[in-house]
Amino acid sequence: MSEAFINDDVTVQQYFEELLPQMFAEKFEVNPPVGLDGEEFRVNYHVGDLVYGIRITSGIVMVIVPEAIENAHLTNTLGEEDWRAAVTGRISIVNPVIDYNSKKHLDKIKNFKGAFKLRLSREGGNPFNSMTVFNGVDTPEVTIIAKAPDYAMINSGKLNPQMAMMTGKIKFEGSLPFLMTLGSLNQ
Repeated sequence: MSEAFINDDVTVQQYFEELLPQMFAEKFEVNPPVGLDGEEFRVNYHVGDLVYGIRITSGIVMVIVPEAIENAHLTNTLGEEDWRAAVTGRISIVNPVIDYNSKKHLDKIKNFKGAFKLRLSREGGNPFNSMTVFNGVDTPEVTIIAKAPDYAMINSGKLNPQMAMMTGKIKFEGSLPFLMTLGSLNQ
């Protein structure tokens, strides 16, 4: 089950307690984790008024609790409308719980400190807004500003991020060094 097949009426509780564990299990069956034996990855999601903490051990054991967990590597905050757009695939963003399953990615995440904000404009709707804080430290900070389809092309590899910046398809506010460091996450 991919995020593109999640219905608009999914609840936050249903997603975190049923669908995300199912997607996670399907992902590691097809694409097993690399070098994560004994490693732990901790993520908190603040969706509207709800909070879910996720602990992944050795890249294969996922525990989800309806509260924040201590010492999260990532804390993602977004409104329910924006969360729903992301989980249903209407907005294309990286899902770290599903997309990062190697020691290389985890080591990079563990070393980042700062806040990454995303502001994507979408046709006929409110802008999509999210914030990811790395390792509980909210500075430096950078905000990416783009149209949702352009950002999706960057995520899919169809548009080079540097070219998108030079042509004005993507803009940023805040720390350029932090932005450049974040760009290395998917390499």
